[in-house]
Amino acid sequence: NYPLTNRTTLERVYAHSADCIVEYPTTGSHPDHAVGHLFAMKLHSWNNPANDFAYSRGPPRGYYKGTHEVPLLVDQETGFMVPCTVRHSTCQGIKICPFYDFREADSKHSSATREQLQERLQEDRKLRLEFSSPARDLLQHTSAFIIALKRSGCSANIVLGLQEQLMEDPNVIHMCRGYPLKENQCNGKIIFGYSFNNEPFLKYRDHFFDGTIGNGSYHLEYLEAVITDDKEEVVQIEAEVEMNGYGPRTACHTIMNHSSQCSVCPFNHRDEQDGALKQPKMELCGCSCIYREYEPLEQYRRVCPHVLIVSKGPHTHPIPLPEKMPAAVKTELNTLIRKLDVNMADITPRQFLWHPIVKSYLRSRYLKVYIDAIKAVDFLFGTGWKGLQYLKTQQDLILPPEDWYIRQLVEIPASLLKDDSDDVLEDESVSKTDALWIVICMTSETSQRFITAQHLQSDIGFKRVIGYYEFKV
Repeated sequence: NYPLTNRTTLERVYAHSADCIVEYPTTGSHPDHAVGHLFAMKLHSWNNPANDFAYSRGPPRGYYKGTHEVPLLVDQETGFMVPCTVRHSTCQGIKICPFYDFREADSKHSSATREQLQERLQEDRKLRLEFSSPARDLLQHTSAFIIALKRSGCSANIVLGLQEQLMEDPNVIHMCRGYPLKENQCNGKIIFGYSFNNEPFLKYRDHFFDGTIGNGSYHLEYLEAVITDDKEEVVQIEAEVEMNGYGPRTACHTIMNHSSQCSVCPFNHRDEQDGALKQPKMELCGCSCIYREYEPLEQYRRVCPHVLIVSKGPHTHPIPLPEKMPAAVKTELNTLIRKLDVNMADITPRQFLWHPIVKSYLRSRYLKVYIDAIKAVDFLFGTGWKGLQYLKTQQDLILPPEDWYIRQLVEIPASLLKDDSDDVLEDESVSKTDALWIVICMTSETSQRFITAQHLQSDIGFKRVIGYYEFKV
């Protein structure tokens, strides 16, 4: 334990170097426990290390009056404590869908890593793939189309004699995010019908007409039931798909950072209270973790180039995504953009990446040397055929069979290959005198879908590896 003040004792203190970027700082495992993080700083680039945290910080926040002294921030020459400013902030938590199956006990954490986050994302992806099917995509496409119709309505202006009282939908106003609604917009009822040729269509009185809904892109039975308000048919269809693990009545897995601009869930859900199909507003999953930042006064930074950040209390929400750009990277980018001078007025992101200043900057950092050094460590046998053989050997030894991705490696000598004059090789790096290498990659989930698939479609447009032809089923 490290006594910090009369009221605060640190359980642990982590020391971080000047170039260290901390995204998930360890915090106390109990509301009364605190953990310290001592950051070494550079005088010429004094950036707040807390700005690199993946956790969003906000109110309650503020500064403490006067200056304070703590035993971890001392003068390197005399050993005396230096005066510091102290500011505090609170973790703002994350946004979750109201239909998210949230269990605080499972989401509570005091430490996190990118590996833990990756594991959680892989579990969510595995769950989505488990219930993935063309029928699910069709229903989601249809429900999204219904939501868009109800939200946008008819784009025509109200015609004299057909004026109706505009209903102010709070959900529509919220999704507009401050932008004004179109004045005098028609708010008529959506009509679902069939033409003389028995072709389905949608229309808003005489203003809007869509006769393309019968092209197979929508679930017509579900679309008709929702538009005509056939509640029994809607319940029956949604109950059937719920048994298959998808649909508007199943639990949601949508999580967003607090800083995300998205205000509604991207998926449609059936509200149990009013029975409406809607994109619910994201709810805030709060947190009580408190951060205190101790920073030496500017005149003492030369003799004490450190910043202390104290994190108190656990996080009571799932791990947020690492979406923030590190402050050091921001500084480098700002410097490069400033060097554009007169070219900065009409520069675009694509032009910036290809600008001579950026190319010169990257060349000066010896990127190829760094890349080759890391590749030599991570790929002991290179990135060719021998590297693939080694990678499959390691995969078979470490992972269980259900997690294998590289299924087969086949090598056919050139002497056993038949000379087919119709087989013209477009890639000049491939010779007919070379052996034929075949690599089959497939996850276990994809394998199950492949066995039960009724139709197959292949894409041969990939050309990502030199010397190989790639196609995707």
